Formats: sequence, structure tokens, C-alpha cells
Amino acid sequence: MNRRTLIVVIFSVLFVLQAVLLLSWHFTSDKPVQAVDVAVSVLTLALTAIIYIASTRFYFAAIKRSTEAHVAREGAKLEHSLELYRSIAAREEQLTRKVCSAIENELVLAQEDLAQGDVSKADARLQNSLNMATEAIPSRCRNVTIAAVLEAESRQCENDGVRLTSEVAVPEEIGLPDIDMAALLFSLIDRALDECRAQREADPSSNPSIAVRMLTNTGQLLIEVENTYEGSDGTDRGSKDGYDWNDKVIEGFTKGHGGIVEHNIDDKTHRTSVMIPLPAAAAA
Repeated sequence: MNRRTLIVVIFSVLFVLQAVLLLSWHFTSDKPVQAVDVAVSVLTLALTAIIYIASTRFYFAAIKRSTEAHVAREGAKLEHSLELYRSIAAREEQLTRKVCSAIENELVLAQEDLAQGDVSKADARLQNSLNMATEAIPSRCRNVTIAAVLEAESRQCENDGVRLTSEVAVPEEIGLPDIDMAALLFSLIDRALDECRAQREADPSSNPSIAVRMLTNTGQLLIEVENTYEGSDGTDRGSKDGYDWNDKVIEGFTKGHGGIVEHNIDDKTHRTSVMIPLPAAAAA
């Protein structure tokens, strides 16, 4: 039962109980029932109903405004991610063109060396071409969406004085919608960042950090986000319904793709692990 249904049920039960109490008071009273008493009871019930309805509408309107504000913030964040996506893609294209041009030049020179009978020099040029091609592959994530999110969150963490590290070993295409992947990763890191901010507020001398690890294995996408944690108890706040929007996004997207979420909290760290099965084409 969701929160909206629960509130409606509670108000309905309270209204019915009040009506039953008023009616039982009239029919169990020793004095005859007067028309004025009935009118007062009906008016009381009507006013109560109006108050319940107004309170419910006000509450749901507040929830709607909060939801719309959150959606607007997430939209702005994803738009920023898209800009980073374009920026990274442009840099990748420029780098690729430059490396391809250099390799082509080396290959032309190697052919000239071979024509002149200088095999060792041609071999050295071929080896140099191979080295340039290998070094052109960046050590960071090859998936541009994930790279854009990590770059955006790295800047945010830097502004908040939180150290963010990442180890990503995923293919360029993982078979999941980019918008889902971005929202999930944003929420995982933002959730960890919220706890790191709280840690800094409680102890300005602390050095909070976040570590992100991602890999694909046996047809599964594995994501692990670990952050320093200074909770007062060992309660897994992430498993409580309605803890915050980030939890809802994490749970919603993960379960929507048939995955699972696990939380592990010890004295100093909070680790959130997500496992999502990949589509058959991407897992092959």
C-alpha cells in the first residue's frame, strides 16, 4: 500500500468512526432525538469531511510540488550530462582524427623504408604505429554516457571537498538506455555524496571519499558505490521506504531492469551494490 492510499484510508476510517460515535450517542441517549441535534450532527460531519478533504488535497498538492521540483532538478542534471556527453564525444573525435593521421603518416614512411630495403627502420615505424593506436585508447570508461556522468559528479564532489575515484571496465555499448543508466549512476553517487556532506558538517576535519566500481561479468552489469560513513548506528537507511528520492530512483530503475540492490554498512563505510542483467546482445 502506497502512502497516498494509506492516508485516504486513515481519513476515511476516522470519518466513519466519528459518524458512528455521533449516531450511537443520539440513539443511546435517554432524551428524545431533537431535530436540532440531528442538524448539528450532520453539520459537524459535513465540516469534518470538508476538513479531511482539504487536508488531503493540501498534502497531495505539496507532494506534487516536491515531485515536480525534483523532476526539474534531475532534468537539469541530465541536460548537463548531455552537454558533457557532447563535449567528450567531440574531444574523442578530434583525438581519433589526429591519431589516425599520425598512424597513416608512419605507415607511409614505413612503406618508403621497405622500398629502400631498410627493414629494421620500417619495423620500428610499424611498432610506433601500434604504440600510438594502443595509447590512443583512454584508460577511462569507453561508455560516453557513464564517462559524462562521472565527469559531472567529479566536479560536484570537488566543489564539496569530497574525493571521488572510479574504476570502470565496461564496453562502449552495454545495451541499457542511456537515460536510465545516467539517472541510476547520478542517484547512486548523489546518495553517497549526501552522506559525505553530512560527515563534513559533523566533522570539518574529516576527509570523506567515494569510490565507484563498475564492470560487466557473466551477462551482468555490476555497480558498487562505497563512501565513508559516520552513522550513529548500523541501520541500513537505504532499505527504508521513502528515505529519499535517490533511493526511489535506484530501486525503481534497478528493479525495472530485473536487477537487485544491496546495502552494506559497517563502522566506517556504506556500500551500495547494484546488479542488473544485460540484454542478450550486450552480454554476448
